[in-house]
Amino acid sequence: MDFILGAVLLIVGVPIVYLLSRALKLRPKPISISDPKREATHALWMIVPFVAVAAIWRTFLYFIYVPTFHLGDHFLNGGQTVDTYDLLAYLLLYVVEIPLLAIVLRRTRQKLGSIGITRANLGRMLALGLSSGVIYVLVSGALSSFHFTGLSSSLFYGLVLLTMVGFAEEVIWRGYIQTRLIVRVGRLKGLLVTSLMFAFLWHFPVAFYTEASQNILGALLYASERFFPGVLLGYIMIRSQNIIPSSIFHLLYDWSTLLWK
Repeated sequence: MDFILGAVLLIVGVPIVYLLSRALKLRPKPISISDPKREATHALWMIVPFVAVAAIWRTFLYFIYVPTFHLGDHFLNGGQTVDTYDLLAYLLLYVVEIPLLAIVLRRTRQKLGSIGITRANLGRMLALGLSSGVIYVLVSGALSSFHFTGLSSSLFYGLVLLTMVGFAEEVIWRGYIQTRLIVRVGRLKGLLVTSLMFAFLWHFPVAFYTEASQNILGALLYASERFFPGVLLGYIMIRSQNIIPSSIFHLLYDWSTLLWK
């Protein structure tokens, strides 16, 4: 069922994002990457440490962190409870991942603009991310008959946590990896290859330890369902050439799972 909903999200979401970007008169210049061949090669090689760190982190959570603090119903273990334990766990991941990205950017002399971090058209970028994200939140709420989970500290912690998650994942996957694959192999191939890797390399360990309870086929199915949101996030990046809209949509997409029962 989630697979079908994901496909519907993509089919409906792409034209909505297109119309919103046109209404906001977004015509950003494509991100310029010096030495596309070299940068694409670096991006593909960097996937290895990114995924390896995430896999080690997830293994640590499942075998040590979650059992030690009895966090079975927490967000980091597939549940809906979010508090400081979850924030600290994700901080542990990103204090490694983001510096890795910063190091490779510095060594290859790439500026922040090359990964979509720019203040150009800031208001319009915020508007695109918020409008598309709010539309999704309302639609997902309608599908659950607007059964609001209620105001709580967990909901607030979730907002803080998912702001961090949305930004970090978009910087790595859409800002860094996708931009470099696109300038090397073209827009469509770059978008699809990045989305496939985002689904199966990044989300498979998540599913294996949480959603699928160490069932490989179940984890593969869960990861395949992440392909469709990944394509939509990548398309938002293409339409904006800025990680702000996709980061906001990513945040609201994930946060909606905590908003509705």
